[in-house]
Amino acid sequence: MAFDVLLGAGSLVFEMNVEKRAAKARFSSVMVHGNSPMDQLADKGAIMPFCVTHRPDLSIDDLLQLMRSGKPVYKTPHAGNFYPNNLALAALGIPMKLVDHNRGEKDKNFHPHVVVMNGAQYEVANPTLLSAGAALLTVPESLRGYALPGDTAAEFHYRTLRAAIPTMDGELWSRSVGRRGGPMYELCAIVAEIAPQLFTRYMHEDGSTRLVTAREARLLIANEHIQGLRGNREGVVIPNVVCILADGLVDTYLYRTEEVYSLSGPDMFRYIKHMQDQLDMLFAAAQDRVSWNVPETITMNMVNVSPMRFTVPRRRQAALDAVMNAYLSVIAADSQWNQIMREANPASRRALAASRKAERAVLIVALREALQGCSEILYRIEDGVFTSQYDLLRTGDEMYIHPWAMTASMRDIEKASTFMMKLMH
Repeated sequence: MAFDVLLGAGSLVFEMNVEKRAAKARFSSVMVHGNSPMDQLADKGAIMPFCVTHRPDLSIDDLLQLMRSGKPVYKTPHAGNFYPNNLALAALGIPMKLVDHNRGEKDKNFHPHVVVMNGAQYEVANPTLLSAGAALLTVPESLRGYALPGDTAAEFHYRTLRAAIPTMDGELWSRSVGRRGGPMYELCAIVAEIAPQLFTRYMHEDGSTRLVTAREARLLIANEHIQGLRGNREGVVIPNVVCILADGLVDTYLYRTEEVYSLSGPDMFRYIKHMQDQLDMLFAAAQDRVSWNVPETITMNMVNVSPMRFTVPRRRQAALDAVMNAYLSVIAADSQWNQIMREANPASRRALAASRKAERAVLIVALREALQGCSEILYRIEDGVFTSQYDLLRTGDEMYIHPWAMTASMRDIEKASTFMMKLMH
C-alpha cells in the first residue's frame, strides 16, 4: 500500500481522542527515590514486549507475498546513493523510508555528501552536515536537470531515485514525520517525559547540529520543536530508537496487525539488539498513553537483506547469470558428492575423495572466472564506488535480479555472498 494512501488516512485516524487519553493510565513523571519513570518501569518489570526477531528464513518472494497480503513490509535505507541491493528492492515496490538525519562524514554506506557515478565520487554537499539540511552546493553537469533551487542533499538524492525508479514507493523520513504529525508528536512527547536523555541532538536549518540536555529536549519537544514535525526545517532530531518504535506502533495500527517486517542493512542488523531493553520499556510506557489502540505485543521481524548482491543493471544480465550458474553447479556437486560419500564403502572413500576434490577444483575455477567477468557484485559499500541510481539515470537501464536470489532464503543468500567474497579476496 502506497505511503500517500496510508499517511493521508493518518490525518483522520490519528485525531486526538481526548476522552480516551484521559482514561489511559499515565506514568508519573515525579522522581521517586532518585529514579526516573524509565527506571521505575524497569524495576517493576512492567514490560510489554516489543519483540525484535531475526528472520533469515525468509526470501524476497516471501516478503513480496507478505506485502501483497497486507502486512507492513518496508526498508529504512538512508538518503544518499543507493547501492544495487537497495535499487533492486525499491524497483520491486518494497516501501522505502529514507532516513535523512545522516551525516556524510559518518555514513559509510550511503555517502550522502557525494554523487557516486561511473565508478567515481563527486562531492555535492558539506560532509559535516546532516543531509536533511545540507545545501546542495554543486552537481555534475549531466545531473543539473534534476537539481532545484534550495535543494538539500537529501532532497536531491530522493528526486534522482524517483527519476531512476519511477515506481518507487518511498518518502524521506523528515517528510514522513511531518505527514504523521499528530501521532509522531504524541509519541515523542511521551518519550520526552519518561526518557528525555534519549534526545541528544538539535539540527539547525543548515544541517549543523548541537547537543541538547535532557531538560532542554523536554522543553523543545513540549513546544513542538521537532525536526520534520509540521514541516519544521530545524528542531530536535528524533533518535533511532524512537524512529524504530514509531515504525512498530504506527504501522501496526494502520495495517491492523501485530507484526511488521523491517528489511535492514548491515548496521541496523547489528545495533538493534542493543536497543531491545529500551524498546521494551518505551513500548510499555507508550502502550498505555497513546490515543490509538496498541496491541499487547508487537513483533518486528528483522530481515537482513544486505547480503543480497545478486542484482545488476539489465545490460549485465548475462554476466550475472554466468556467475550464478557456476555457483549453483558447485552447490549441486557438493550435495551430490555428500550423498555419494555417505553411501560409499569405507574402502573406496579415499579414491572418491580425490575424485571429488578434482571435480570441485574445476568448478571453482569456472566460478572464479565468472566472477572476474562480473566483479561489480563484489562491491564494498564503504568504498562508495558501486552502481547507484545515478548510473541508472546515465544509462537508462533497470535492475535485474537473478531468479535464484528471489526464491532463496536470506540465510542461503548470505552463504553464497560470503563464499564468493572469500573466493575472490
